[in-house]
Amino acid sequence: MAKKEEKTNVMRILEQKKIPYTAHTYDGGEGPEGDREYGLHVARALGQKEECVFKTLVARGASKGIYVFVIPVAESLELKKAAKAVGEKSVELIAVREITAITGYVRGGCSPVGMKKQYPTVFHKSVENCEKIYVSAGRIGHQVELAPDDLLALVRGTAADIVGERGKTMKEETRSVLERFQVRKSRKQKEAFWAWLCPLLREKGYEPEIRLAKGLVKSYNIVVGDPDAADVIFTAHYDTCAVLPLPNFITPRNLLWYLLYQLLLCLPMFLSAIAAEVVLLHLNAPFWSAIAAVYLVLGFCVWWVIDGRANRHTANDNTSGVMTLLELLLTLPEELRSKVCVVFFDNEEKGMFGSAGFARQHKAVKRNKLLVNFDCVSDGDSIQLYPNRALKKESETLALLERAFLPQGEKTVEVVRSFGFYPSDQRCFVRGAGVCALKKSRWFGYYMDKIHTRRDCAFDEKNIALLCAGAIRLAEQI
Repeated sequence: MAKKEEKTNVMRILEQKKIPYTAHTYDGGEGPEGDREYGLHVARALGQKEECVFKTLVARGASKGIYVFVIPVAESLELKKAAKAVGEKSVELIAVREITAITGYVRGGCSPVGMKKQYPTVFHKSVENCEKIYVSAGRIGHQVELAPDDLLALVRGTAADIVGERGKTMKEETRSVLERFQVRKSRKQKEAFWAWLCPLLREKGYEPEIRLAKGLVKSYNIVVGDPDAADVIFTAHYDTCAVLPLPNFITPRNLLWYLLYQLLLCLPMFLSAIAAEVVLLHLNAPFWSAIAAVYLVLGFCVWWVIDGRANRHTANDNTSGVMTLLELLLTLPEELRSKVCVVFFDNEEKGMFGSAGFARQHKAVKRNKLLVNFDCVSDGDSIQLYPNRALKKESETLALLERAFLPQGEKTVEVVRSFGFYPSDQRCFVRGAGVCALKKSRWFGYYMDKIHTRRDCAFDEKNIALLCAGAIRLAEQI
């Protein structure tokens, strides 16, 4: 007896609506990690052009509404364009663990057809150029081929330009950091990152070293190049933070707002400690136990902030900085490699221990070398460089930075010569400059938000392209 064809819920819906389709299968148990790489694997497995094989992405808008975006597997969703297409101020991709609860599907088998609810659905406009398109049939290893007009009509979808510019996309190796290594907090997670990064760089002709920096906390910095011989050092911290209920809100040019917010963050800690003391005293506990409880509660809060459960969403802080360094290494012309040293610092989140240890090991570098540190550079249209106090006195060096890092499109760039502070690893070096991406508010000026929370998902590739181009120009001109 012939084996009955296996049908998915998507196929049953298409048949119920009398929509013609062709079912296809592929080996879903193999293929690389990451949405783009896996999508390309599916296109190759089907023997089809990647332009007509589409993947389904789910995002949440600023209004908390859920939206579905369907784009070619080789493309990347541009969040600003996507938000504009659905009339939202902003959108962010949902977490992987939310996919099943929201859609009813699993990652790798998500289809625009047959979700738990009919969410607003937007296809990339290139769908209009395909005679037939391929989308998931709702199960890993299964795809359906059908006419795009039929699919758009079924899901009441629209078409718009919602992907990034292909000419400005990053290297696939760089993109893998965002898709595979967003969490780099525990020793095991860091070792997994080393095991991937170091062989990759050796293949590209570099000699990366993992160097121990001793101190209160042992730190393992990844050094690429000779810091003593290089003309400029580019850095970023690769360790990631704990997840917190409230974001770390930074206003680098408004000290009053920054201090007020830090006090606000500390308030729940002190209230919890006082509450513990009051309860124990009310229960007639010894006074010493009430005092001990205060210290225990405060100690727990500090531990939670510094070494609590890892945040699984670190697109901006500081996966963006790590990706900037990697993209720079992958695109840096060979004749400039001797002029540049790249350092991935460890344990910035615990108190800049990695950069401090590196500075102790390289005292001449600490005093004399120009160091540019990338930290939180993917969420905001204003790219700002914050030189340390000594560097602000070097007008020629500031002018050099301004000539190297140039604005692009809606992206602005500013070397902040007036008051401004940015708390990151460049503070350990005399001639350091910290680079970040900021947004602007009429109330408190330039600011950064979302970091240290689950909402740290915003990632604008244009920022990375701008910074890499600027770093290469700086290496050429210095």
